[in-house]
Amino acid sequence: MPAAPPAAPAVTPAAGVTRSDVSRLASLLSQDALVVDEAQIAGFTVITVGTAGLAGPSLASAAGSLSARLAGEAPWPVEQATLRAVGGALVLTPVGAGWATGAVIAVGLRASGSLARLEMLARRAAAGYAVAAQAHRPPDGARLPHLEPMPATASSEVAGVLDAFGKLTPTTFREIERGVLVHCFLPAGAAAASLAAFGCGLVSAMSAESPAGGFAPFHSAVLRSGTKRLEVRRLPSAAGPAAILIVGGADTGRPGLARLQVERAAARLLGA
Repeated sequence: MPAAPPAAPAVTPAAGVTRSDVSRLASLLSQDALVVDEAQIAGFTVITVGTAGLAGPSLASAAGSLSARLAGEAPWPVEQATLRAVGGALVLTPVGAGWATGAVIAVGLRASGSLARLEMLARRAAAGYAVAAQAHRPPDGARLPHLEPMPATASSEVAGVLDAFGKLTPTTFREIERGVLVHCFLPAGAAAASLAAFGCGLVSAMSAESPAGGFAPFHSAVLRSGTKRLEVRRLPSAAGPAAILIVGGADTGRPGLARLQVERAAARLLGA
């Protein structure tokens, strides 16, 4: 497992994206006063929008390092990433056509009750800028952890509670360096090993981040790309390395149901 996030790919900062542009978005996101700021982190122009205590350098630093990992390691283009912690949520939305534009909107909120609306507004704001992007280049695997296949300890019964994602096939891997088990539920034919390796790296970055003011390390992430949805979750562990749950499939536009089913699958794995 790499000790540091990968270097961001070469990007060209998005021209014309200013703090005042995102201030208009901020007024729509919450009844609370949101603080808008801007920083250059890990090769990205990070425009932060957050409640008091969550904006500023700490939030920008977390957003920049996580954006660099999503840009450099994701096996397919990620249009939006939502990360949850005990203290709230962080939504990362690349401006324009993808991470290669070099600009990202990072929204941090303590309360996540209106998260679906926030995600929609952030996508709408980010898509409003005509910024050219480079073609997505899948990672070469050099920075990814080494995995070995394991007997499928996750049964088809667990896959059955995830029907919001379509028909899924369970596979299990073990990360050799730390012994972490990675339980994958993915469509037949999906690159399970690549997604498992990516999930290990992402969880490592999520666990290391603690943005600000009461945010604990992130425990789960939802990644969207077109009609696909991928959920990566670190399962709680009282002793030893925490297992990882990865669920991917169709994005049916019912995020509440998808999240509930992932929580049920996690509970069954923990009780197995």
